[in-house]
Amino acid sequence: MRGYIMTDLIKHIKARNEESRREMAEHPGTYIGLLAEDRKHWNDQGIFTAEQFEFQMEYYGLYDYIGCVTSKSYARYLLQDCKTMDDLNMVYIEFAQPSEVETCTNGAIDEVA
Repeated sequence: MRGYIMTDLIKHIKARNEESRREMAEHPGTYIGLLAEDRKHWNDQGIFTAEQFEFQMEYYGLYDYIGCVTSKSYARYLLQDCKTMDDLNMVYIEFAQPSEVETCTNGAIDEVA
């Protein structure tokens, strides 16, 4: 593509895809969906940075989790005011059963298996 400049966002996504490919190679039979590496795809969704991308991934992961346990409308209600990773973490901590939450650090949520 002429004039294409790889942004930090696309570098971040390519790194995640490469990590997924390695994991699939190490564990035959495992399938991990790869992410679109087209900048326009993400820009059309209002995502321009790796931070915005990670927020969206966490948001929809939490949305799916809450929606499966309760309902999609309740998930939308709980997440309606979330603007930061800390907001998402607080919703998760308040929603999850205490035994499910081990720690919540650096924007990552670790669950006890």
